[in-house]
Amino acid sequence: MPTDPFLREPYQSEKDYFQKNKNVAGYADFNNNKVVLNPFSNLSDIEKNAVIKNEKTRLFIRKNNVPLDFSLTPEQENAFVNYGSDLNKKETIIARIVSGDPSAGNFTPEQKEIADKIAGEISTYGLRPDGTPKGSGFLGELIRPDGGISTEVSIGLNFDGKEVLLPLIVPTLSKGELDFILKYGGNGKIPKQIINKAAAHALQRMREGKSPFKMENE
Repeated sequence: MPTDPFLREPYQSEKDYFQKNKNVAGYADFNNNKVVLNPFSNLSDIEKNAVIKNEKTRLFIRKNNVPLDFSLTPEQENAFVNYGSDLNKKETIIARIVSGDPSAGNFTPEQKEIADKIAGEISTYGLRPDGTPKGSGFLGELIRPDGGISTEVSIGLNFDGKEVLLPLIVPTLSKGELDFILKYGGNGKIPKQIINKAAAHALQRMREGKSPFKMENE
């Protein structure tokens, strides 16, 4: 993965603590606006990514004074009764929505809207045309001819009268087709065989109840 500007290596004193407390996944260093992960944790990569997202969200909210003008549901009020201030409760809920932690409870559309906006702002790979954060893609990080990194290139296609955003970079591309996408992106005239492969891949995933895009829990 690219170097995440929110991450920093733990100091020696932190390493000593983490080694003795492997159950502590990491924490948000609010003084330096960084996330510090426990290098001795037994968490999987997926679980570590969730921790990073959670703590990055908390950092972003604090640094940017993001207004959390929403109400908690009765379920959330009960679940987070011991979380101190109202601000801390709301911050925790938004961070858990962003990281996909189900303990956020049945969140409201208003809470989801705030979480989605923050998720886009802290995304490592930038945003898709619809404003959702890009993921690592089906083929991981790919170096473009200009030296940049691409994980996803998106286009909109019409399926049954509805436009669906889907990725062009899929596992079924040939090397030549992949090289074309990395050079030109979604601009210009995209060869029909690339569009056909992307459409077939997206349709198969949607039939399986999945997003056309690779999700982080896959």
